[in-house]
Amino acid sequence: MNRIPSLTALAALLSVPALAGAESVCVQIDEKADSLEEADRRGALTVARAAFSKAGAEVVDSPCENQYTLTNSKLGDSIFVTLTGPKGQRDAKAVKVDELGDLYQQMAKSLIEGVPMGDAVGRNNVTSRQQNPKRMTADSIYWFGLGPAYAMGLTPNTVPLHLTGGWRYELDMFGLEVNMGLTFASAQETTAAGEDVDESFVSGGIGIAGFWYADEEANHSPYFGVGLGWSGTAADTIDGTYANNGMHGVLSAGFEMLRASTMRAFVQLDAQLPMYQVELDRDGLFAVDASADAPDARYAPMVLLKVGVGWGPRGVGFRAW
Repeated sequence: MNRIPSLTALAALLSVPALAGAESVCVQIDEKADSLEEADRRGALTVARAAFSKAGAEVVDSPCENQYTLTNSKLGDSIFVTLTGPKGQRDAKAVKVDELGDLYQQMAKSLIEGVPMGDAVGRNNVTSRQQNPKRMTADSIYWFGLGPAYAMGLTPNTVPLHLTGGWRYELDMFGLEVNMGLTFASAQETTAAGEDVDESFVSGGIGIAGFWYADEEANHSPYFGVGLGWSGTAADTIDGTYANNGMHGVLSAGFEMLRASTMRAFVQLDAQLPMYQVELDRDGLFAVDASADAPDARYAPMVLLKVGVGWGPRGVGFRAW
């Protein structure tokens, strides 16, 4: 009975054309030590060959100079895998037969590229034992972040704090986000008359954004994004109160870690570009030392740097790949 029909099907998906000058390897199974059933063993060999091809090697028939030997040893419901060849040996454990294809990908990549097994884990080959915390069925992530901000021409003599949070849905290459944020600061400014005046700045908004991940299968990846939202800004200065609200655009660049897990961490830099100017109220409560040449309106784009963490509740959404 063939209990891993998916292994043979995976071989077709994993196979890629060999690059010119790629290393030639061959793969065999130690039939005396291997404990898979015959049908499973044939599928395992096919998938192991495809894993080496995906790792960039040219796979040829056995025997060959660079020969790798695969052994699958069952103990209860677990399968202990050993892959030995000219570049060393890799050992791993699968909790079910259907995960052998993922392990073979990791082991082949680790051997061909000469990297530790941990560096060969990606979003599309992570096993249930490596999901720490356990990976859910969807990449539906709630997140929170904070960091410094700067508003051109309006920021008091201090660094504003930016608090933000939202929901992000991620596929391998693309992501969609709904977010909200609040930026605020306060400081004292001394007027020409020597009077200390409290200044403040506050800006808040909501928006949506789309992201593109540069390395779609990697556990850690840089990403870039664009967004659109609605925001309002108010700043109390010695010249008066600047305030307005309207649409804004956002350009983003960031780096996300732990994409093979339900827990995420990221660093993101945003440029928030309002489609409006904040307007000056010269007669406002805070206009204690208004300057005659103070502009009646200012364009106030913002630069936001945030460090965030995300988490995914189990059972939300669905995997699209």
